[in-house]
Amino acid sequence: MQCVRDAGYKSDKCCLQDTRIKVIKHICQWIGEETNSPPIYLLTGPAGAGKSSIAHSVYAACVELGFGGSFFAFSRDKPNSLEHCFRTIARDLSDCDAMIKKSLAHILKLDHSLTDTSSLPDQFTKLILEPIQKVSVSRPILIVIDALDEAGTVKTRQQILKLLTNSQHLARIPSNIRFFITSRHEKDILEDFTANTEIQCVQLPEQDKELRADIYAMVCDRLKNSKGLLFKGLDDNHCHYIAKKAEGLFQWAAVVCDFIKGDGRYGQSPLKRYNQLFESKSGSSHTLYWLYSQVLDLSFGPDGIEHLSSIIGLILCLQEPMPLASLKILYSTINPDSEEDIADVLPYVGSIFTGTNGFGVVRPVHTSVRDYFTDKEGNKEYGISMPDYEPRIALGLLHLLNSKLKFNMWQIKTSYSWNANNQELQTVITNPNALVSKEIIYASQYLGRHLARLPKSLSSEQVTGFEEGLGIFLEQKILFWFEILGVQEAIGSGITCLSQIQPSLTALARDAIKIVRMAGSVIQDATPHLYISVLPFLPKNSALRQQLIKYSKQAAKVIKGLGDQWPALELVIYSNSVNSVYFSSDGQRIVSESFDETISIWNADTGELITGPLEGHSDSVNSVSFSSDGKRVVSGSSDQTIRIWNADTGELIKGPLEGHSDSVNSVSFSSDGQRIRIVSGSADQTIRIWNADTGELITGPLEGHSDSVSSVSFSSDGKRVVSGSHDKTIRIWNADTGKLITGPLEGHSGQVTSVSFSSDGWRIVSGSFDETIRIWNADTGELITGPLEGHSGFKSVSFSSDGQRIVSGSTDKTIRIWNADTGELITGPLEGHSNWVSSVSFSSDGQRVVSGSYDATIRIWNANTGELITGPLEGHSDSVSSVSFSSDGQRIVSGSFDETIRIWNADTGELVTGPLEGHSSRVNSVSFSSDGQRIASGSHDKTIRIWDINSHTEYIAFSPNSSHQINIPDITHNSQPKMDYNNVHFDTKTGWIYGPQNELLFWIPSSYRDDLWLPRNAAVIVRKVVTLDLSQLPHGTSWTECWDKYLA
Repeated sequence: MQCVRDAGYKSDKCCLQDTRIKVIKHICQWIGEETNSPPIYLLTGPAGAGKSSIAHSVYAACVELGFGGSFFAFSRDKPNSLEHCFRTIARDLSDCDAMIKKSLAHILKLDHSLTDTSSLPDQFTKLILEPIQKVSVSRPILIVIDALDEAGTVKTRQQILKLLTNSQHLARIPSNIRFFITSRHEKDILEDFTANTEIQCVQLPEQDKELRADIYAMVCDRLKNSKGLLFKGLDDNHCHYIAKKAEGLFQWAAVVCDFIKGDGRYGQSPLKRYNQLFESKSGSSHTLYWLYSQVLDLSFGPDGIEHLSSIIGLILCLQEPMPLASLKILYSTINPDSEEDIADVLPYVGSIFTGTNGFGVVRPVHTSVRDYFTDKEGNKEYGISMPDYEPRIALGLLHLLNSKLKFNMWQIKTSYSWNANNQELQTVITNPNALVSKEIIYASQYLGRHLARLPKSLSSEQVTGFEEGLGIFLEQKILFWFEILGVQEAIGSGITCLSQIQPSLTALARDAIKIVRMAGSVIQDATPHLYISVLPFLPKNSALRQQLIKYSKQAAKVIKGLGDQWPALELVIYSNSVNSVYFSSDGQRIVSESFDETISIWNADTGELITGPLEGHSDSVNSVSFSSDGKRVVSGSSDQTIRIWNADTGELIKGPLEGHSDSVNSVSFSSDGQRIRIVSGSADQTIRIWNADTGELITGPLEGHSDSVSSVSFSSDGKRVVSGSHDKTIRIWNADTGKLITGPLEGHSGQVTSVSFSSDGWRIVSGSFDETIRIWNADTGELITGPLEGHSGFKSVSFSSDGQRIVSGSTDKTIRIWNADTGELITGPLEGHSNWVSSVSFSSDGQRVVSGSYDATIRIWNANTGELITGPLEGHSDSVSSVSFSSDGQRIVSGSFDETIRIWNADTGELVTGPLEGHSSRVNSVSFSSDGQRIASGSHDKTIRIWDINSHTEYIAFSPNSSHQINIPDITHNSQPKMDYNNVHFDTKTGWIYGPQNELLFWIPSSYRDDLWLPRNAAVIVRKVVTLDLSQLPHGTSWTECWDKYLA
């Protein structure tokens, strides 16, 4: 299972012997109580009060008695530890009890996805609560969760708080299992835990005699030399004074002692440093902030602040902590003119940073240290503004990559193997002294994040630096960078980085993004084929091709059929018959819903199947929806259930959510950003509202409809739900209580098929089989407008972006535009189509309407006057099924039953791109990404395809009438061992050509893939031929001959 490293018990973090006796004894008594004892004990206290030391000491005592179960410490330095917390605890528990281990193994065997699921509810219930039911011993078993306040932000830790304080969960914890938890005084944690009387909450005393005595004992211990005596000049009075000044904060006293000791680095005696520390001004001298300032003042003085700040800025801005050796390289690269060595400076802050001695990573000794430095308002002297350091860090990382990246840094020996199956490569990756240093890996993975954090205004010198650095990076180092990311399985971060490149370099960056989207999975799975298989297919006019071609030698050559520009088709995604496709809000993923009862989630950049097919539904999937943050997908099915899926891993987070007794017709996430809920409408005539985190039914069934519920939707603030039903009515419900606010709204004489709130939340539009549209007041339920009559049957309705108008398309071959407030017909009927109007849509500015029709044409109308602006746009040879404006209103995409997609100029009506061919059956759905740069299409041919709208060239058609030629025997004519090409296998879906022993020979991009001609094929009729010359292709152990590393 995926677990967190370095989050467990550490003996060196225990309390000093014979200190904190009272509080430790109290906790141990609670652990040993057999009955009437709460299963959870929360210990809270201020920063630096010694909570973690107590936790380690309690656990150490339990281990000695045989009570130890698991110790898990959260840390802000490990932001992803939350999602692995319960998995790590489950692993530890399995080691302490044979029956727990047996139960856990059985659970994982039944559901292997639990080994890496990010669902906290699933982890807690299935990996913790279920196995501990089988505990075979009667002795106590202690589970420690330390520093709960560091488990992410208030928002991200909300889920774990709910799980730990849920009364139903507490009731399932066996009486001998104990959870001991520590935390700062955080409002959300205290509110959730103190609200449950089954949890024991104790606050550490901030001042008492015993506490001061314990701090005194610790101070004495820390200020002793190797002979066990206090340092020269120090006596008990000094120790008592430090303990008094600490005012209950062990961390304060520890920092003081470490500063006084100095380990010989400060050139002063311990007594001298003691006097310096306490002779100066004071104020609230016991506070941690005061102490940190004193340490820095005495170590550096005013002259050293600027230099120190640049070092601290680097340490705190890094996305993950680095060892001192790597920090030295990063710092010298970022500050090339600095004469000081970071290794000479960091020891002076060894009392507040770990790793300054060269062991481990450099990080603050306590969370309060980070808080101190980043509090610019409360810390005028040493506080730093982290955004100020980002330009220097980003430039430094860029220069580091430009100076260090080179060809085949991982020293991959063969091109025949997948990266994952290359044992030699895997050994290199895990070697602490790896060929690729930690700082190079860091720079490769995180350059994009630092670029994204650059302030809006940069100095002219910085602008020049970035332009020059990025120019070198894109022109000379880009492929070597892809190598690093590929082997690290982080190729997706390349898109993040390249998207930040400034306009003057966009041609090169755009080409690099194209490479990732076309072949990201290849780079990540079989890195050598970046050079062997990907480079030959860069278009003739590609800016990157012009830069890189001089370094490429003895490579495959596309001698016929290579396009001048990038093909429009970026990806082909094979699925079952696709009903609909949707982009996530960030454009990074696509969800598809198929007729085969499955859902699939795809990476919109690389085309990799992120998740799926998500199987579990036993009948057709009727509705799917992304959550607003794009992390989850909900599906509703005719099998009467709802399922919630992790959009990244494809794991079933929750479900099946059961309760409906008939088909689930409609599902939708709330989008208020505060509570994550799902509403479902069913043929069982009810609506239910579910907690998207736990899967629990929050409200429902909401009863009232007397026929199937066809459509449900949240208001934008998440406070209301509207439902439409085949009983011809609309109802508005309170999403919190489930009470009917308004309704039934009556008026339709046919089944209500569609309902939705306007963006401002005060109107509802409904469409019905009675051939009318009605607009209702969402507060009062009054009919504002309608029935909007005139059509003899609806196919499509849509609000304008401002919610003021509605456009409708009909089976009566017309379009009508209505005033959403008054219901008046503003314009229409707009006549011209000679068959059903299948799809209508407003432009984003509301000035135009586009319509698609079964007459195979598209028309663009003036939304104010109803005049035909442009059209009919002709070209499709069958019904137009879907039309849509791009977000900027400049282009229109159309999908058709003729199996093609076309992109039109929305102003002139000219065909910009197309026909985009590739689908082998009707196109059901087309959709622009939010940035308008790509199109996703779903088809009855069981594929989803992603297209780049900027391409204006025809690519190789995906149809049985096209042929691609490759001369496989030519491989055997070079220096490689002879290959029996009759045993060569070509996988048309993945594009891989395999040798007789499943060697990876060559990869073909999507646009050149279908019906590839092999020498053993019979003659075929061709429309366009692409011929590859592989006679000079180096492969296997000779693959590195494809690149002139001396020129590069």
